[in-house]
Amino acid sequence: MNKPPRVLVVDDSTALLDIYSDIISNAGFEVLVAETGLRALELARWNRPDLILLDVMMPGMDGDAVDAHLKADPATADIPVLFMSSVLTENEQRGKFAAAGRAMSFMSKALAPHDLINSVRVSLGIK
Repeated sequence: MNKPPRVLVVDDSTALLDIYSDIISNAGFEVLVAETGLRALELARWNRPDLILLDVMMPGMDGDAVDAHLKADPATADIPVLFMSSVLTENEQRGKFAAAGRAMSFMSKALAPHDLINSVRVSLGIK
């Protein structure tokens, strides 16, 4: 039996974590959740998700800092990250990360459930 892809969802909003978790798990994916950047780094290191959905704007360690830590650690450097934001536009996010020398994938938090799943599948290379 094939294991379903594992998706780590990171957001400081428990309400959004619940919504995203339900949508993603109902689509057949295994879901891990983290409310902080530090917890996300722990889960990524020890559970090796296939994809990380990462909120850009979080208190403490924001999405940019989490991603920098992920990329600096050989154990997590190759995990694809899909950034989520309700504040920054996709172009603002792309500009911010391109200026730092990193090309990233982004999505708005206001996606419909089917668009969220499509973004996850595209990021995982699933047709």
